[in-house]
Amino acid sequence: MKKILCLSIVLLMSLTLLVSCGDKSPNDEVTSAVKNTLTSLKKFDTKKLQESTTGSADIFNESEGDELFSPIFSNMEFKVIETKVNDNKAVVTTEIESIDFTEFIGFMMQEALTLSFSGIDEETMQKKLIEKIEKAIKDNKFSTTKRTVKINCKKIDGEWKVVADETLIKALFGEALSQFGDAFNMD
Repeated sequence: MKKILCLSIVLLMSLTLLVSCGDKSPNDEVTSAVKNTLTSLKKFDTKKLQESTTGSADIFNESEGDELFSPIFSNMEFKVIETKVNDNKAVVTTEIESIDFTEFIGFMMQEALTLSFSGIDEETMQKKLIEKIEKAIKDNKFSTTKRTVKINCKKIDGEWKVVADETLIKALFGEALSQFGDAFNMD
């Protein structure tokens, strides 16, 4: 009887080990892709963002303005609520909390305008503007907004990618970009 009990326990442990070491489910893979993309955004790693997104990823291209925009995502928090997979497409419902982008743009424009009339060169102006932005974020000068958004994903060449579409842009920036229209090429 002891041999049968021991054999049963070993068999049960082996099955548990095999099941737990199996492939990730599609939901886990999609969730991981979204978390990796949002973590890359939080760190403002443009290279990883370009690799993990598809579509209008030009918003994540490296540019001279990276230093201006990277601080706004540094305190971003997110939580995946639900993942729905349908073949090679998925929608991940995510709660994102970040600074109010409308306030940020208003602050940035006001500070840039003030600095532009100070008589300093463009390079110094950009450095001072970045310093002011980082200080304002550190001092919690901006309110935060929490949005529940649906992030679209697509499986390309066996790998899940976040679709950089208008839905994602609104998820990250709220309605601020549409309020500023042509300045951000969003109309």
